[in-house]
Parts: sequence; structure tokens; C-alpha cells
Amino acid sequence: MVKKDYGKYCCTENCSYVVHSKCAIRKDVWDGKELEKVPEEEEEEAYENLNFFQVIGDGIIQHFSHSHHHMRLEKMYDEYKRCHACVLPFYGGGEVYNCMDSNCDFVLHEVCANLPRTKYHMAHPYPFILQVSDNKNCFYCEYCHRFSYGFRYVCESISLDVRCAAISEPFNHQSYPHPLFLSNEFGKYRSCSMCKKDGSITLNSQYDFSLCFYCATLPYKVRYEHAEHFLTLSYAKESELDLGYQDWCEVCEKTIDEWIYTCTECVITFHIACLLGKCAFYVNPAQNRLLDGKKINIIMSNGFTRPICSKCKRRCSDKLMLLCEDNEVVFCYRHWEVYDI
Repeated sequence: MVKKDYGKYCCTENCSYVVHSKCAIRKDVWDGKELEKVPEEEEEEAYENLNFFQVIGDGIIQHFSHSHHHMRLEKMYDEYKRCHACVLPFYGGGEVYNCMDSNCDFVLHEVCANLPRTKYHMAHPYPFILQVSDNKNCFYCEYCHRFSYGFRYVCESISLDVRCAAISEPFNHQSYPHPLFLSNEFGKYRSCSMCKKDGSITLNSQYDFSLCFYCATLPYKVRYEHAEHFLTLSYAKESELDLGYQDWCEVCEKTIDEWIYTCTECVITFHIACLLGKCAFYVNPAQNRLLDGKKINIIMSNGFTRPICSKCKRRCSDKLMLLCEDNEVVFCYRHWEVYDI
């Protein structure tokens, strides 16, 4: 609430957006450009989005990120395939753009195929430009602190993955009933209500609830191969009171945390890390790399064999593994940074 006797900036359209005058000119909010007497159309044209794709026919496009092949709009359910933009699996049963070349595995969610080429973000005063993945080099997202091989939004030295870039205010999380707003105060840290880690860029409600960008971008619904239904991200104490659940993780068999993935119909629960893995949702398992002249394949773990990691000598429990082409040397995916994969 902004009091009437305080200076403020407000939207000129029929909109309730309002900001304290001192807050609006903070360096992390304002780009320093004075726009008085500058027509709004010129500002819009300066960052006008280019075409996402060219329509070739009914449900067929040529996307700017995959210009050498046409792509067809179709239904897909395949948890082992991943979108090349957001690197999430296709288990929602929605429509995707699939490459028409049978030898090419390039696929995009329909919404990812329509990502804007330029984008403003509430936590940064300058526009971001969309860059497609070259499938060779990963990048580090400044907000969720993940490494990814997907598409990214770039502004000078800052990179965001497309899931962090999609967050706007007010942010509504499916597991929490109240809207969340950005807190980006220099030197002021808040603890994430989910992972308990402190951060300076968080999404907060007025009821002492905060989410870091890592937790805010976790998928709300996921699949487990031995469960009939979707698993949902839930708060365990609320589940205990209202829904009922087992109090141990299906994978590691240890006591669950407050935040879990669960299906009360199947009566199963999982730690977030046990189900998703550390990097599983931001790396495409179809990719491969070269290490000391040998091809290293990124593969999905089937959850049964769990080979012993050549680095840490423990069984690979993560969703993804690194397998040498001779099928003899295996690495847990947690060691991918060590080997610069």
C-alpha cells in the first residue's frame, strides 16, 4: 500500500501497478533512461520481437532455432524425451512441435516454441535476448544456480534458463495459496521455506513464506515409472493432516523432509532430490561428450542395475549417468563438473 502523501510512479493505463518513487529509481530496477516525451511506440519497437517461426502448412512450422528441418504439431507423451528449450520431459500429454526428420530428436513444447525473442524480467532493468542451445556447452543460470543445456535468456554476462525467465509478479505457486512477490534487496538474505537455504533474490508472501528460484521452478507434477498416477509437490505436514502418506522415501528409505513428491492414491512419497536427481531436469539424456578422446554418453538410469561409479565408488542412484563408449567406465552425474562434460 502506497500512502497518498508519498511520491509514486503508476501505470498510465487502466492498471493498479504502483511503485514508491525511491524504489522505482533503484539501480536494480531502473535502467537510467529518462522517457519523458518519448513516444511509447518507439520504446516498444526498439525491442519488438522477431518471428518465432514461419508457418509452412497446417500444424507445420520452420522454427528459428531449428531452421534446417520442418516441425509438426502433435500430441506426445514420452518421459524419456526432453524439450530442447526447457529440458523438461514430455509427460504432460500436451501438444509439442516434433522434428519431421525421423533421424532427428529435436522437440519443443508448444509454449517453448513461442518463447519471445526478447524479454524483460522483474529482477533486472535491461532486456534479455533469447539464445538457443548448441548442445555442446552448458550455462549457469544466475537465479536458480543450475547448469543447463537448454535455451537461455542473456543480457551481457547474465544468463537465465527459460523457466526462471518465465517467472513474473504476482507469482502463484500451486502448493501455496497466496501470491508471491520478488525481494531483491542488496545485502538482505531470506531463507527459502522449501530448501532452507538463504538467498538475496527470493519470492515472498506477506505471511512469512519464501521461495528461492531453484525451488520455485521445480515441476509441480512429475511421473514415477512404478506409479499409476502423477506425483505432486506437497508440504508433508499438511499432507499428514489432510491426505495421509508414508513417512519414508521410496528410494532411499529415509525419513521424509517437509517438502516431498507424493501420490496419496498410490501411497508413495519421495524426497525431491531422490526423485528428480541433482541435474536430471536440465540435461538432455540424448547428448554425448568427448573426454580424453572417448565418447561419453549421457544416459537415463533404469533404477535397477545401479552400476558402481568409477569416481566415488558408490552405486549410481541419480536419474542420469555418464557411460563411456566401451561400457566399462561409469560416472555418477554429480561428477559432470569435475570432468567438464
